[in-house]
Amino acid sequence: MILSSADHTYKIAVIVTLYNKELEISRCIYSVAIQSLKPDILVIVDDKSTDNGLKIAKSLKIDIPVLFIENSENVGPSIARNIGVNSVSAEYIAFLDADDYWLPNFLEEVVLNLKHENASFCATSYFYCYGDERFLSKTDVTENGFIDDFFASFSSIRLPFVTSSVCMRQDLFKFLGGFKKEISLGEDIILWSSAWQFGGIFLIKEPLVCYSLDANSSQVRRSSYADIVSFLDYFRCSFDVSSLRTDKELSSYNSFLVKTYVRACLGAALSSKRREFDKLMELRIDFCLSPTTILFWLYWSLSILPNFLRVRFANFILRCIRCLRKI
Repeated sequence: MILSSADHTYKIAVIVTLYNKELEISRCIYSVAIQSLKPDILVIVDDKSTDNGLKIAKSLKIDIPVLFIENSENVGPSIARNIGVNSVSAEYIAFLDADDYWLPNFLEEVVLNLKHENASFCATSYFYCYGDERFLSKTDVTENGFIDDFFASFSSIRLPFVTSSVCMRQDLFKFLGGFKKEISLGEDIILWSSAWQFGGIFLIKEPLVCYSLDANSSQVRRSSYADIVSFLDYFRCSFDVSSLRTDKELSSYNSFLVKTYVRACLGAALSSKRREFDKLMELRIDFCLSPTTILFWLYWSLSILPNFLRVRFANFILRCIRCLRKI
């Protein structure tokens, strides 16, 4: 059923942002349709796609009401998600990128835990999916529970959860102001950090989402120098550091900034962006880092990559190391 407007209050709304994902959108939508706990509405925000993704999405027959929103211009994932959330009234909203997909019990598990734990934000662990292969993300999550130290959890390359594994109360989303439209890199992590500060994040250790590396793995490498600086500046200048309760949390916060910076250097090297890599190297003074220290953290980053990615990027890794040795 296709809706022309959203004039009801729903229990669960699913927000899918679509941009040039004609090969993946069917899998994404069908994963919503087969949920053991059905959502009340599926909102698909097409961000001015230039392929047949929207046409394919409209042709699918599922037993869930669907609201299609077609942006007149490409506004990026942050604004597109905000548009989707603001188009409906619901108790819970869940996000799903068009190239990712859920296991059948995702919604049932997150909503159950949201109610049982009296939480406002719930997420699950996830699988990396590359082609037909599925790899456990191997995060540090060992049991269900609230995240104690947000920045410790998000300092690893293997993040504890991704946007497609999040379900939260809509009133919390609106209270926090949604995704920051002026930031195009890491806008989800910024919102999650605010949710953690406000009421906590309940995390389910079971992986219930498939995060597609085919498309997503190139996102960081396409990020510009300006995007990276904006993200780092937010946490260095706008984040309320006084809200951190212990010395351990403060230490984790500082480590998070350093590791985020190093991952940006790695991304620039992997995508052969020598000019961008050189500009990032200039920022190392702000972090009081020597080339040797950066090299150490790069080795650390690579050590925890899945084996298939390590092999795939072997030549790029060598290029990165050669660049550092010239400093």
